Amino acid sequence: MHNVIVIGDANVDIIVPYPRFLNKERTLVDYPTPELQGGGTSANTAVALAKLGVGVSFWGTVGEDQYGRYIKKDLKSEGVNIADMITEPELNTVGVFAFIDENGERYLWGWPRTAQSFKVLDEIKIPFEKIYKADWVHSSGMCLAYESSARSTIIKIFKAAYESGIPTSFDLNLRVDNGVLDPEYEKAVREIIKYTTYLLGSGTDEFIWLGEEKDWRKNALKLVSDTRTVIVRNGKDGSYGFSINEEEKAAAFNVKVEDTVGAGDVYNAGFISARLNGQSLKESLILGNAVSGYTVSRKGARSSPDQTELKRFLRAYQAGGEKMRKVILDCDPGHDDAFAMMLAVQHLDVLGITTIGGNCTLENVTRNALKVLEVLGRTDIPVFSGHSCPTTVPLVTAPQFHGETGLDGPVLPEPTIKAQSKHAVDFIVETVMNTEDVTLIATGPLTNIAVAINREPQIVERVKELSIMGGSVTFGNWTPAAEFNIYVDPEAAYRVFNSGLHIKMSGINLTRQCCLTAEHVAEFRKIGTKAANFAADLTEFFIDTTIKSASLSGANMHDACAVAWLINPDLIKSAEMHIDIELKGELTRGMTVCDYRHLRGVQPAVDLYREPQMEFRGKQPNAEAALELDFPGFMNLLYKTLAEYK
Repeated sequence: MHNVIVIGDANVDIIVPYPRFLNKERTLVDYPTPELQGGGTSANTAVALAKLGVGVSFWGTVGEDQYGRYIKKDLKSEGVNIADMITEPELNTVGVFAFIDENGERYLWGWPRTAQSFKVLDEIKIPFEKIYKADWVHSSGMCLAYESSARSTIIKIFKAAYESGIPTSFDLNLRVDNGVLDPEYEKAVREIIKYTTYLLGSGTDEFIWLGEEKDWRKNALKLVSDTRTVIVRNGKDGSYGFSINEEEKAAAFNVKVEDTVGAGDVYNAGFISARLNGQSLKESLILGNAVSGYTVSRKGARSSPDQTELKRFLRAYQAGGEKMRKVILDCDPGHDDAFAMMLAVQHLDVLGITTIGGNCTLENVTRNALKVLEVLGRTDIPVFSGHSCPTTVPLVTAPQFHGETGLDGPVLPEPTIKAQSKHAVDFIVETVMNTEDVTLIATGPLTNIAVAINREPQIVERVKELSIMGGSVTFGNWTPAAEFNIYVDPEAAYRVFNSGLHIKMSGINLTRQCCLTAEHVAEFRKIGTKAANFAADLTEFFIDTTIKSASLSGANMHDACAVAWLINPDLIKSAEMHIDIELKGELTRGMTVCDYRHLRGVQPAVDLYREPQMEFRGKQPNAEAALELDFPGFMNLLYKTLAEYK
C-alpha cells in the first residue's frame, strides 16, 4: 500500500441549509437542522485518499476541545493514520458554519476567531524522518494564508520531500482580498511552488491572480517546468493538465450538483491515486473529475466514493464525462450472447440482465448469464429469469452450436450468485416505467419484450429504442427464410415489430460479416486478461461447432453486433425500412419480410444499395436495418474492451 502524507487544516463543518431560514415574507420561519461533518481542505483530501484504498497519514494541529476530539475520531474512523497529529490544549479547533444555497454553493464562516489550531504546526514536533519514507506529500494553500508556524513548517516539509525525489502536490486554494494577494502570502506560495511536483488550482482565476498575464493559460504554462506539472480544475468545464511535454483536458462528469464543498479537495485525491498507480496524465484528470463528480452529486466532502463506488460511477459514465446509455439486456447465453455481455457491461449502464429460453433451456441460460458476470467481475448486475418458452409453440434450442449447457467449451465453476426472484417481465416493465431513457437490447427470442408490451403498453413510448439481434434483410439460417431468434417465437416478434417501438435490427445479413477465426483467438490469448482468455475459450468451441454444423469458416458473433451498434454507431451502415413478420407461410414462417425496394438501383450487379435510390414503395419504415459492418473497427472495440478487464 502506498504511503501518502497530507499536511494541513482540519476542522468541523456545521452544515445549515440556508434557503430555509426565511421565506420571502420573512414571517414563517422553518429552522433547519444543522448537520455536523468533518472538514478542512487537507483533511478532506486525506479522507478521500483513504476511501480509495491509499495509505494516508494526516499531519496537522487541533485543540484539546470537543471539535478536536471529533476530528480525530472522524479521521480515524475513515482509515486515516492520525498517529502524528498534534494536539495543543491552548488552541481552538475551528467550527465552520456552512450555509448552503439552492445551487449547492456554500457560504462559510469560521468560529472561534482566535487561537485557531490550523494556523499552528510546531516544527519540533514533526517527524521529518518519516518524510523520506513517504511515496507522496500533499498540502493546501489554506495552510499558508496566515503568517504562522504552519506556513513556515509546511514549506520546510515540502523542501525536504522535493529534494529527496518524493512527489509533492500543492493545492493553491488562494485566499484573495478584492482580487489582490497579500504580498507575504504570495511570497510563501511562490516559495512552496519551487518544491512542488504537481501544482493544482481551482478555477482559472487563481492563475490570473498568480501571474502577470490576463490569460490564465499563459500564466499556467509559465509555471510548468521539467519537474512540475500544472493542473487547472475548472468546475463544469472539466480539468486541464500541462506538463513540459503534454497538454490534456478531461471533461467534467455531467451530474446534478447537490453540494460543491470539498469538490477540489476530493479531486486531488482522485488525481494523486491515479498517478501513484502509474496512470497517464489524461487518465489522472479523468479520475480526479470522477471522484469530484461523484461527491458533488451527494452532500459533503465526506461523501466521496470508495473504490467500489468509484468503479460503479465510472462504469455508468463514458470517459468523456457523459452519462452512459441505460440498458436492459434480454438474452439467452449462448456464446455470442457472452460477447454481447462483455461489451455491454464495460461500455453501457446495464440496469439488469433478463433471460429467455432460446439457445438452451431457461434454467441453463440463466445459469450461464450468472457465470459470465462472475468471470467479468460484475456480480453487482442483477439477473432476472424470464419466459421458458414461446407464447404459442414449443421451444426450439441450438445444442449443435452451443452445446448441451448452452455455453460449452470453457470450464466454469457454478455461480456463487443467484438470479433475482422477480420475473424478467416485471423487472422490464417496472424499470422502464420508473427510469428515463432506457434502451432495450434483445439478443434472443422476443418473448419477454412482447409480453412486457402486452402487460404495459405505455412502455412503448418510454423506451428510447430497442436493439435486437434477429431476423435478416436477405436470407435465413434456421430455415432458408428465417433466422433462429425470430423463428423460435414469430408471434412475439410480430407484436414487437408492430408495437411502435424504434427498432434497430442486426440481422444475419449483417452479423455474418462478424466472423471470428483462429487468428482472433490468438489475439485474445495475447491480451491475456481473464475476460480475454474466456473469450478465446468461447470462440474456439464456437468455431469448431460452426464449421461442423454450418460449414462456415469461422464463428459469427451475432449478438455482439446489436450491442456494438449502440456503443459506436459508426461501426454499422444501416437503412430505414418497413419490416414485418411472416406467421403463416409453410416455407417462410418466422421470416422478417423487409421492404427494401427503395434501396434497389439500376445496376443489376448490386443487390442492395446502402443509400435510398427512390421513395419508399410500401408502408412507412418501422425499423432501422443494419447492412454493413466495419469489422476491423468492431475488432478494435472488442480488443480494447477485453484489455480493460482486469
